[in-house]
Amino acid sequence: MKPVPLLARIRVATPCRADWNEMTGDARVRHCAQCDKDVFNLSEMSREQAEALIIAKNGDLCARYYQRHDGTILLADCSVGLAQKKKTRVVAAGAMALLAGTPAAAFALRTKAHAPVAPAPVTVPDTRWTGQLVVDPPPPPPPAPPPEEATAILGGMPPPPDEYLKQEELEAKQAELKAKQAHHAKHGKLKGR
Repeated sequence: MKPVPLLARIRVATPCRADWNEMTGDARVRHCAQCDKDVFNLSEMSREQAEALIIAKNGDLCARYYQRHDGTILLADCSVGLAQKKKTRVVAAGAMALLAGTPAAAFALRTKAHAPVAPAPVTVPDTRWTGQLVVDPPPPPPPAPPPEEATAILGGMPPPPDEYLKQEELEAKQAELKAKQAHHAKHGKLKGR
């Protein structure tokens, strides 16, 4: 069983209603005047940076992040978000090329300064969480499978085949018969034979 990733085990224990826009700082970390704590924006970090922060703070931090319908957290290096941005840029470039084909658009493009294309907006995920984080413990490992039935081994050797067992039984009966004969001979019942 694969271990559950760290970011899949976090949740906001006590959601905070403080306004992110009123906090001082940058896109990645801001200071909340209400609780006098730093609030870290995990969605502005790569997976590696977010996990390193949670480990460094031992899970004791206030955080903000976006969470999708499926429960995954949107991160700065999210392949889905990056692919969506790239697709939107390609569509925008195609639309500009189409417009450039018309004489009026060509004239407008020649007379206007070339402005960089604004990055495409990322679709707002389902839920935005802000507050004190809790890192849930990993689930317990699955129970061990029952041991396989082992073949009995005598003296480091596998048990003898059936024919050897028959031979041993025969030898045991012969030994028993000899013991009886010796007993009778000792007490005189079979002296004549």
